[in-house]
Amino acid sequence: MATLFHLIFMIFMIFQTIDGQRIVTAGGGDCKVSSFGGKRVCSGAIIKTYKTPTPRVLVCENGKIRLKLKKLVPPNAPKANSGGDCEWYGQVYCDQDLIKDLHQWWFLRRCSKGRIYTLARSLQDVLEDPRYQGNLV
Repeated sequence: MATLFHLIFMIFMIFQTIDGQRIVTAGGGDCKVSSFGGKRVCSGAIIKTYKTPTPRVLVCENGKIRLKLKKLVPPNAPKANSGGDCEWYGQVYCDQDLIKDLHQWWFLRRCSKGRIYTLARSLQDVLEDPRYQGNLV
């Protein structure tokens, strides 16, 4: 029975990487970008691409804007202000981000087209989590 759940979990994880979703932790930080009129962008978003002999990009990373080599940035990194971003508890998340909240760990949140949706984790996933300390009775 446990192997069936592990198989389903592995298929889910493969689907996530194919689907292009990013799993982010709540409270990871976003950046305020003056070139976008002071708007905030989500963590991990590409702000600007520079076409130089070694291509570089400006990326928002945990609340700080950093210049990185393009080859070091994940290929599924979102573009800043591409639409569909969500704001939740004062932080901006990219469209299709899967948000792990450490205070409400038995749920996941998904940002989709400007709205936050709540997703319940499976019972098996909750029971196997080390933070679970109760019983079901």
